[in-house]
Amino acid sequence: MAALVLAASGFAIPRLAAQDVTVTPLEWLDTQDAPDQLPVENHPLRPDFPDDLRHAPDPGYAVVDLFVGAEGNQLSQRVLATLPAYERAVEDVMRFWKHQPGRRAGRAVNTLTRFVVIFNPAGAAVNRAEAAPRLLAAEPVIIPHSAAGRHAMAPEVVWATVQLDAAGGLVGLKDAPPELAAHLEEAVRSWRFAPARRDGRPVAAELRVPIILTGPYDEAAQKGEVVPPHLMHQPHAEYPAGMRTSGLRGDVLVDFVVDREGRVIDAYVARSLNPSFDEAALEAVRQSEYEPGRRGDVPVNTRMHVEIHFEMRNHIEGGDSGIEVEHKGNSASLPPEFRYDVPPKPRGTVRPIYPYALLRDGIDGKARVHFLIDTDGHIIFSAVDAADRPEFGAALQAAIECFEFEPALRGGRPTRTVYAFEQPYSAYDHDGVITREDRNLLALERKHPERIVSAAKLDARLHPISRRPPRFPLALAGKIAAGDAVVEFLVDEDGRARLPRVVSASDPAFGWAAVQAVAVWRFDPPKSAGKSVVTRIRVPFSFTGPAAPPPAKSH
Repeated sequence: MAALVLAASGFAIPRLAAQDVTVTPLEWLDTQDAPDQLPVENHPLRPDFPDDLRHAPDPGYAVVDLFVGAEGNQLSQRVLATLPAYERAVEDVMRFWKHQPGRRAGRAVNTLTRFVVIFNPAGAAVNRAEAAPRLLAAEPVIIPHSAAGRHAMAPEVVWATVQLDAAGGLVGLKDAPPELAAHLEEAVRSWRFAPARRDGRPVAAELRVPIILTGPYDEAAQKGEVVPPHLMHQPHAEYPAGMRTSGLRGDVLVDFVVDREGRVIDAYVARSLNPSFDEAALEAVRQSEYEPGRRGDVPVNTRMHVEIHFEMRNHIEGGDSGIEVEHKGNSASLPPEFRYDVPPKPRGTVRPIYPYALLRDGIDGKARVHFLIDTDGHIIFSAVDAADRPEFGAALQAAIECFEFEPALRGGRPTRTVYAFEQPYSAYDHDGVITREDRNLLALERKHPERIVSAAKLDARLHPISRRPPRFPLALAGKIAAGDAVVEFLVDEDGRARLPRVVSASDPAFGWAAVQAVAVWRFDPPKSAGKSVVTRIRVPFSFTGPAAPPPAKSH
């Protein structure tokens, strides 16, 4: 087992939905030609305040863009949150939230709405005589492409300090990124605050706030230029039989395209806490049925995200990746700038690849990689500490760079920290990175290579059904603008990619990144003379700059 060792205005008055949690009413996301009547919830939305953040000194929030169908169902949703824990708290309860549909002239119609879930700290409680300012309404800030030279396509969070008067009005903004300060101050004027109190009286004060930045791409989508696909049927994702003894919860985020015909194509796992759930999630998404998205009256291809949740009944809540985390909450041995009160939590992991040549030659070993987790939970640096063979270290590093975390917390605020991951490699370890199917194909290559059919002899060209794109290696970002690699692998009788190996690469890191991506690819089962066969193919990869950001999440 591997181990981790070390804006619009005019917000309505919000309602208090739970302790320290405020849910604002639904609003039209696009007021132009809005329907007459907003959707009406069947029951209040009551997210829980994340336990790890109950001592946070700053407010947080999640902005939810919700597309409610004419039948009252959720056609899509997008959640932008200042911290992953807030996003998870909202998504956990939204799965069970129902509405009466919005209406135009008395007829039920599709409606595009927005609301905000605000998590205020205990120091801002409404019943305190001594209280910090309270955040009442917020929204993302649109950053144009020209601002600060940012690509501005992927949402990100920046922090600033708002200066408020005794009525809660904005006086000024400080501590913001200098190149964005004027733009942010103008946008935050549409936010609303309750003033601080001293001896029960309102007073002027300052408040540190997170600001979600998003780009013009999202703004166009919010204005309804493209109507999202309508989910008509999604089969229940069966809890994998092999995981039932563990009882673990699994959350798998699947990226896919709904094409002009309403078919699900190009589906792949974008994030998964435990790879054992990936196959069941992909199958559920691939068998889903949609009405296609539309631009006006024209059907269009639409890229989407959907999160599939696996949970055994009567089992303790919480995800687990099978990764052992040691020294929880104890970071005293780290440099002061990397210490934390709450350790980072894995959100997504991948299974490292066993380097093909070492596997073929029966060479065991291990490797250890340390990495830096930023305040947004992303890995921004990694390095190999030790490896019995260089290939073990390079392969593990490529896998680690695909991991995602909830950030560590210190004093209730996100903080950077350093972790290390150690991976043993053994061709005969049933709990390791190599499967029985891999070992069988390795034996087939060695003893009966003639049974591996050339791609040229297949009845039809291989048809991909799931291809996760590779990550641009962190070590090369900002140093090399582009690169390439060629990867060879087997496709088994079920269409799964097996035993990937690097044929060539302009830099070794590109080769390992490509191999890590290919390992989870799926195809329609290859056939020759009508029979399922094993085949061998080569695939070229081109890398250009850092990987593109993920699209907006939809359900």
